[in-house]
Amino acid sequence: MGPLPRPDSIFTCVGKGSNGAITELRHGLEARIGLFMDYEQPITQAWPLSSLSFSYDGESSHFLLSFVESSVVIRMSSDEASIEVVDSEDLGLDLIHRTIEVLSQGVVTIQVTEQSIVIIDGVHRYVNTSQHHESPTNTTVVISMILTNY
Repeated sequence: MGPLPRPDSIFTCVGKGSNGAITELRHGLEARIGLFMDYEQPITQAWPLSSLSFSYDGESSHFLLSFVESSVVIRMSSDEASIEVVDSEDLGLDLIHRTIEVLSQGVVTIQVTEQSIVIIDGVHRYVNTSQHHESPTNTTVVISMILTNY
């Protein structure tokens, strides 16, 4: 894997719950972005997704938002003027369950939810759910950590 590209913009997921937000980091002048998106339920966690994995146009930014009982992916336009929810069938991620942890670097994305582990490597999608194991049906993942050597 070659050197990572230098992005023109860097976005971070800050805050928690109803106080959470996606913020653009800038050097120099203060950024004043007036784009907001309200949800009826609080966002428990948020992660930026790699543009190499999820940006079909090479310009838009994607974020995975985790709620109390489900998840959603949103797309922010390249001009940062609009946000839309992405159709879950286009992504291959588990959006039915609450997401606990995400790693998205280059073409690799790993998502851990309460009921599954999804690995997308740019071409293939691997899913491991609690249904694949001989465990009680009420098994739920509550803590996860993804370690990398990058």
